[in-house]
Amino acid sequence: VSTQSTWGPLFIVLHFTKLETWQLPSGHTLAYLLLNSWVGTNLSDVLQAQSVLLTSPLVATLGLSLTIPIAMVSDWWFHQMTVDLRYGVGSCFVVTGFVLVNIADYLPPPRILSNLAAGPSTIEPQQ
Repeated sequence: VSTQSTWGPLFIVLHFTKLETWQLPSGHTLAYLLLNSWVGTNLSDVLQAQSVLLTSPLVATLGLSLTIPIAMVSDWWFHQMTVDLRYGVGSCFVVTGFVLVNIADYLPPPRILSNLAAGPSTIEPQQ
């Protein structure tokens, strides 16, 4: 709402002063815009919700952060772009964190935590 109320009058002024003319996109362009909006918002939200259900919120969120290293590798592979050493080291930390969190899901819980999770009836009172 704030975007429409702020920029709407400005767009009208720009259109009538001929500084920036406004027109509807062509059907071909509109089809690409609709496809992009569907894939970029709707499909990604559904896949994110599904990943939370299949794994955990932590793993799903860390999985989203893998877009940074993937973007770095794809820029290097497809566009021959070099990256700063700090960017590469940071991406290695992101990937390492994702791997460690996934490994931790398969490890047995620490003994003290498993005793606490069992409930207060199994904890021996100290005398």
